[in-house]
Amino acid sequence: MSGLALEAKLAEMGAHLPIVFLSGHGDIPMAVGAIKRGAVDFVQKPYQEQQLLDAINEALRRGAARRTPGPPDASAVTQRAETLTPREREVMELALQGLPSKAIAKQLDISYRTVELHRSRPHSPDRRPRLLTRQPSRPRIGGARGRTYCCGP
Repeated sequence: MSGLALEAKLAEMGAHLPIVFLSGHGDIPMAVGAIKRGAVDFVQKPYQEQQLLDAINEALRRGAARRTPGPPDASAVTQRAETLTPREREVMELALQGLPSKAIAKQLDISYRTVELHRSRPHSPDRRPRLLTRQPSRPRIGGARGRTYCCGP
């Protein structure tokens, strides 16, 4: 698979990675096409070491900038808040006032664990509550087998 085909496949998969092409047989239309599709640089052989290092450093900088989250979008926050249940909204409002979970539980007359569940659900990407699921554990010393409970999706 050529580098251009790999770049196209990655774009098709939604993996937008900073790419630096290094080619001994590239031409101007190939380089222009790669840059238009988002490549950081198209370096032709023979190349200067500094030119390749600069291209790699620029790719690393762009990759880091893409991974660094910016300030949250106000419309996204509002949209997410609209998906909260009335109880989750009550818990969120009290938490934003600075109340600890125990105080929220007492004020709303619910358990501490329920408050913690309501506080965590808005943060989970799929918004599903995490339930206790039974999973077998590894054998312990002496060959005894036990069961453990852990949180799972």
